[in-house]
Amino acid sequence: MNKITFIVIFVFLACFCFAKDLRESLEFGIAVPYFIENNVDASGVDVKTEMSTVAVNFSGITFFNDRIGLGVYMDVIFPQKMTVSARGQSASVERSAYDVLMAMDMLIGPAFMVYKKGRFSLPVVVGFHYLQLWALADFWTPLARQAESGDGDYVESKDFEFGLGTNITGEYHITNNFYLLARLQLTLDLFSINMNGTNIRYNEVKSNGFIPLTTWGLNATLGIGKILR
Repeated sequence: MNKITFIVIFVFLACFCFAKDLRESLEFGIAVPYFIENNVDASGVDVKTEMSTVAVNFSGITFFNDRIGLGVYMDVIFPQKMTVSARGQSASVERSAYDVLMAMDMLIGPAFMVYKKGRFSLPVVVGFHYLQLWALADFWTPLARQAESGDGDYVESKDFEFGLGTNITGEYHITNNFYLLARLQLTLDLFSINMNGTNIRYNEVKSNGFIPLTTWGLNATLGIGKILR
């Protein structure tokens, strides 16, 4: 696990270990994030990548008073299909084509309770968004060493995207301590730090790069929340 992931998890935990608040709650849910990325490759070609996924959501929200607080939302994402389009053509790759295909994202920012009446409440969060994608696959490439050994070529890609996001959550409180939730989240990432290892087995080709892009994300979540205090 890389250092950025450790930092993200540390921030997630620290927000709830040191808060002295009016209301603190943790949430668990199932989500269906969908991402559309647009960037320009090294040759100047516009490339569009669409990624359909399912995810497990872990969230927490702390209110310091009746209206203002802090929200942290994290998804462990399992991409199911990636479609890449360029020069009027497109190609799709299923999850089964990869040895590893994982992602995670996090939204952290101030929370505002815009509506609260009876059993229903409606918090809104606006803040910083982070998305990480890790892909590892064994593809054949015509390298001389591979031709001699008969091995394939391990291709690894790590992308770290940064931007802004917002979400709105409808909470229906079934008891004083538990509530059902439905959430819609919208994110926009503006740049990516990319680290590729084209041939990990022999460490022959590596590239690192800073990539300006636009990645729109739409994430719908259903789950349950527990008020801790």
